[in-house]
Amino acid sequence: MGSFVNNGLTGLLAAQRALQVTSNNVANVNTEGYTRQRVVFDAIPGNQVGNINIGSGVAIGGIQRLYDQFLGEQLRSSVGGEQRAEAFNALAVRMDGLLGNPDTSLNSSLQRMLDQVEALGRDPTSPANREQLLREADSLARRFGQLSGQLDGLEREINARLGVAAGSINDLAGAIAGLNERLADSTLQSYELLDRREQLLRELEGQISTRIVRNGNGSVDVLVGSGQPLVLGARSNPVAVLPDPFDPGRQRLAIEIAGSTQDISRQVSAGQVGGLLTFRDEALEPARRELNHLALGLATLFNAQHAAGHDLDGLPGGDFFDVPGPKAAAAAGNPGTATLGVNLADPDLIRAADYELRFDGTSWSARSIPEGSPLPLSGTGTAGDPLQIDGLSIVVNGAAAAGDRFRVQPAAGAAAGLSVALVNADRIAAGRPGTGNGDNSNALMLADTLRTVRFGATSRTLADLGAGLVSNTGAIAARSESDLRIQQSLRQQAELDVESASGVNLEEEAVNMLRYQEAFLAASKMVAIANDLFLNLLQAVRR
Repeated sequence: MGSFVNNGLTGLLAAQRALQVTSNNVANVNTEGYTRQRVVFDAIPGNQVGNINIGSGVAIGGIQRLYDQFLGEQLRSSVGGEQRAEAFNALAVRMDGLLGNPDTSLNSSLQRMLDQVEALGRDPTSPANREQLLREADSLARRFGQLSGQLDGLEREINARLGVAAGSINDLAGAIAGLNERLADSTLQSYELLDRREQLLRELEGQISTRIVRNGNGSVDVLVGSGQPLVLGARSNPVAVLPDPFDPGRQRLAIEIAGSTQDISRQVSAGQVGGLLTFRDEALEPARRELNHLALGLATLFNAQHAAGHDLDGLPGGDFFDVPGPKAAAAAGNPGTATLGVNLADPDLIRAADYELRFDGTSWSARSIPEGSPLPLSGTGTAGDPLQIDGLSIVVNGAAAAGDRFRVQPAAGAAAGLSVALVNADRIAAGRPGTGNGDNSNALMLADTLRTVRFGATSRTLADLGAGLVSNTGAIAARSESDLRIQQSLRQQAELDVESASGVNLEEEAVNMLRYQEAFLAASKMVAIANDLFLNLLQAVRR
């Protein structure tokens, strides 16, 4: 009789617990990150009666969290990839709109200036043609400045968004560390805390690429960059934005560990931060270099040809455009006192590139930015034997010390600083020396300069350089849109996989609820029958 009653009571309690778990699943069907749970039933070992073993009921062996770690990691990774692609694409599309708009493009401004130079060639003494050429040249220079300013605006936006992202990363890291502490100290694992932590890890991956290390005590470590610990057990290390050592106006991402600040910008490949930094390095900076390279090419070629002519008064033509020269910025914290003087030695060798020069105490070396590839560098840096790289002549002034670093930019600020040097239209050198005021030969050469003369190491015309800038920007935007669609598909599939393995299926839960309800009613009936049998037995004994 006792075994019969025990079977009914244990079945009753087991069905009740199963109903509670099922109802909790149903209640959390819309809870983001919730992982479905199920009851594990264990048969209670039976009692030996003679040579027969009679079971003793059922026990709750535990509650199982139906979490697939592999699928969870796939979803976390796909979230990081999608957020990276989304951040990159949003900025790439905007930059394409700035540089690729046919109504406001540089090529249309260049074409208007060319048309006016050709008009001057047809009538070189016309005051109206001369004044109009100055206006078209000024309009072109202003367009360069506007585009440069708009690209600078994208840079400032990236800086601001990096700061916001750093705050979000720190909040998420602190929350994960807090959950680590609660889970490590708990004698019983809380599935709700585990779900919450997985959700936070997913959100963190949406900000920055991470690597997760799961510890035996239930905590997780979160590594970023090249292995720096963002979360280590119950402790988190803060990330912050710091100025670039060569450019205080550019922010980089760093992590602070035990009083040491480590730059991790180059190692971030996923999440919003990964998208922002990748766009800046692989899209914004190349576009800015190409824009400045085009401005430098325009000023260099046009000035050279203009100087070969003479104006209405028979005087030699000077510079038509003013443009800033090459720049060299010392890294913050350089131990030496050296500065670099950079000159444009050979325009035919100039590239749309930046360089980093380093001094090891005895010699100088150069590498490309941002690729970091070593480049050939000749000379010693003296006035008589300047350093030579890609058409640049570099003289070292002051005392260089081991560890000194400099960023050399052949055309930095060229687009922003481009302006028309001439004020008086009579100073336009349309003729050649030794000819009369009506000579148009230099005007024709100026038009040919805008059409066919090639600039730089790539030997491309100004029109080709402008078209290349537009096409490169458009190609980047198109690739980013394609990548975003791919990453969205991967994330959606990963979500479906996780939902299939760990999500709440209301139809399945409804079936379980009916099954457990029937088990509960059957166990209740079993207890009632046992009670009736016991009462009947008592009555029989009394008689």
